[in-house]
Amino acid sequence: LLLFDVDHFKETNDRFGHGIGDLLLEKLATTVTNLLPEEALLARIGGEEFCLLLPLATLAETEQWAKRLCQECNQQTLYTNNSVVTLSISTGAVWVAANREADADHLLRQADALMYQAKGRGRNTWQAASYQA
Repeated sequence: LLLFDVDHFKETNDRFGHGIGDLLLEKLATTVTNLLPEEALLARIGGEEFCLLLPLATLAETEQWAKRLCQECNQQTLYTNNSVVTLSISTGAVWVAANREADADHLLRQADALMYQAKGRGRNTWQAASYQA
């Protein structure tokens, strides 16, 4: 499970308007959707926050996905009349072994905490861990 959101989204909306913020979210969704394997599930869970399930990914692949999402999103830009807006995300990734049960709420809370650790490290980055019950 990967949880990610747009860095400094409120500031982007305040500076450029909600129309540009909406376009940035569309660019994010398109960028991520174009990368995903068939078995993946992407959902917007609120505001500028998204959840990605990769049910077949190993721990190493989960970390690679988190890194790749940050890198691919950071290459995306929007051009306004007077400015260039660069997309940047922070990602928290939690991996659960196939033979383990995981509480969904706890899993999301752990991914959220990891996402905020990534933000604390400077944003446009990711933090991953194995699920801790």
